[in-house]
Amino acid sequence: MQVRSTVFNATQRRRNNRSLQINRKGFMPSIRRKRYAFQPGDIVVYDHERFSVVGMHNYGKSIVIKGGGKKMDINTKKVKLVKYGKGLQFAPQFLPTLSDGVSLGGVR
Repeated sequence: MQVRSTVFNATQRRRNNRSLQINRKGFMPSIRRKRYAFQPGDIVVYDHERFSVVGMHNYGKSIVIKGGGKKMDINTKKVKLVKYGKGLQFAPQFLPTLSDGVSLGGVR
């Protein structure tokens, strides 16, 4: 028996929070170059569960995590980093089966 390979969706995530802009007077304002310990897309463990980091606030002291339908603000001291988000993120693609009520589109 052969096993099917798993299909993955690859998405690219920006690691920098900067953009070049010009204000109304024609000058370029200062750019926020500070990086916090956690970046959006990182995987962290909180209370023995894995969550994805959505963003940071409070000067990097708190993070917004999301997972399992929950979205919470947590202190960075209460979480542990598991994996950096890096540039590319891979997620398994959902493939419907015939038991889900999906037809094969004309194949009999």
